[in-house]
Amino acid sequence: MSQEIKEADRGCLGEWLAMLGHLAGWGLMMVGIPWTAIGMVEVAAGNKEGPYLIKPILLLIGGFVLNWLTRQWDHKYEKINQELYRKAREEEIAEQRKKEEEELRRQKERKIERLYKKCLDEKINDFETSANLQKAQLIAKSLGLDEYESKSSFENMYTEQKEKQNKKLQEERKEKLRELKEKENEEKKEIEKYSDLFGREKIIKYFDDLMVEPQKIADKEEAFQKYVSTLPTVYRALADSVTTTRPQKSDWAVAGGFASAIAGPAAGLAVANDIQNKNAQKDAEYEKAKIQAELHREELRDKARKEPEKLLKEHDSSAAYKAERELVKYRRMKEKAEILLVEERNPEELLKMLKLRVVKQIVSETGTVELKVSVRGKQDIMIYENVESVIDGSFEVVLYDENDKKCGTAKVTLPYNGAFDNLVIQSLCTETLQTERKEKYRCTFDKPNLWLIEKIGEY
Repeated sequence: MSQEIKEADRGCLGEWLAMLGHLAGWGLMMVGIPWTAIGMVEVAAGNKEGPYLIKPILLLIGGFVLNWLTRQWDHKYEKINQELYRKAREEEIAEQRKKEEEELRRQKERKIERLYKKCLDEKINDFETSANLQKAQLIAKSLGLDEYESKSSFENMYTEQKEKQNKKLQEERKEKLRELKEKENEEKKEIEKYSDLFGREKIIKYFDDLMVEPQKIADKEEAFQKYVSTLPTVYRALADSVTTTRPQKSDWAVAGGFASAIAGPAAGLAVANDIQNKNAQKDAEYEKAKIQAELHREELRDKARKEPEKLLKEHDSSAAYKAERELVKYRRMKEKAEILLVEERNPEELLKMLKLRVVKQIVSETGTVELKVSVRGKQDIMIYENVESVIDGSFEVVLYDENDKKCGTAKVTLPYNGAFDNLVIQSLCTETLQTERKEKYRCTFDKPNLWLIEKIGEY
C-alpha cells in the first residue's frame, strides 16, 4: 500500500495529464464518429472503397480506448485517495483520543497532587491510625479519587508524590544554580576585561568605556534640543500651507436668458434667482472657510511660539548636564592617558615589588570563589630618571586545596591608575566546584602582566 500511496501523490501535473487524457479521448471519438458515418455513406454510395473506413474506425476505437484507460486511472487513484483519507481520519481520531487521554492523565495527576497537599495540611504524615486513614479517604472522595481507599494505596501515593516533589525541587535548584553561574561568568568577564591590555591602551579603553553611557544621554539631549529648535519652522510652514480656494460661480444672467428663451420669462426669472441664491451660498461658505483657515493659521503660529517654550519648561536636563560634565572629565583624563610615559621591566620583578594578600574568600552556591585581594604598591618608583610612576597591569591568583591540588585561577586587574595606594580588589574564580568547604583555599600569585607607567592621578 505504501507504494500505491506514493503513486497517488501525483500532484498538479498528474491531474492535468488525466484531464488532457479525457479531453483527447473524447476529441478523438467526436472526430471519429462523424467521419465513420460519412465514410459509411460514401462507401454505400460507391464513392469510396471499403478500406477508406479503416482510418475513421481506428480513430474512433483509439478515442474510446484512451477514454477508458483514463477512466480506469481515475478509478484506481480515487480508491487509493479514499483509503488515504480513511487512514488520515483514523490517525486524526487516534491523535485526538491520545490528547484526551493525556489531558485526563494530567487532571488525575493534579488531583493526586492536591490530595497529597491536603493530607500534609491536615498533618497526615502516616496512615497507621484509623483516624488518619479515614480522613485521607474523605479527602480522596471529595476529589473524585475513589480508587484510594486502602492503607497501601495511600502509602504508595505518599511515597510517589514525595519523590516527585523532591525531584521538582532539585530541578528548580539546578536551574537556579545554572542562572547564578551564568551571572557569575558575566561578572568575571566584566572584572577581567582589561586584564590582557598593555600600557596606555588599558587606561584609554577604560575611559572610552566610561564615556559610553554619558555619551548616549548627551546624544539624546542633543536630539531633543534639535527637535525643539525646528518646531517653530515646522509650525510656520504648516501655517503658510493652509489656504482656501474661492468657489467658481455660475452666470445667472446667461442661464436665466437661456431658460427665458426656451420656457418663457417666468422660467428664466426662476432660474436666475436660483443661481443667485446658490452663488450667495457659495460666497457665505467661502467667507466661513476663510475665517476658519485664518483661525487655524493663527493656532499654528501660536504653537510655533509657545510649544518650544512648553517642552523646554517640562524637560529635565539635569541628567544631560551631569553627563556633559562627566564627558568633559573623562575626555580630559583620556587625553592625559594618551601621552603617559611607559617603561617595560621584568614582570616577575614587578610582582615581587607588590605586597599581596588574599584577605577574604567567599564560596557561592555554585562553588565560585569570590576573592578580596589586598594590593599595596611600592612608592617613589622613577622611570626615565625623574618621572614618578606606578605599577600597573594584572596578575593571576592560583587556588590550591588542602592536598595541594590546583583548583582554579582568578585574574586581578589593577585600577586605571595602577597600584597607587593600599587597595582591595575583587576577583572571581568560577572553575571551582566545591560548594561546602571548611578549609580556605591556599593562594599564590602568578603570570604577571605588569609594567611601569607615569602617574595619572585621580579624576
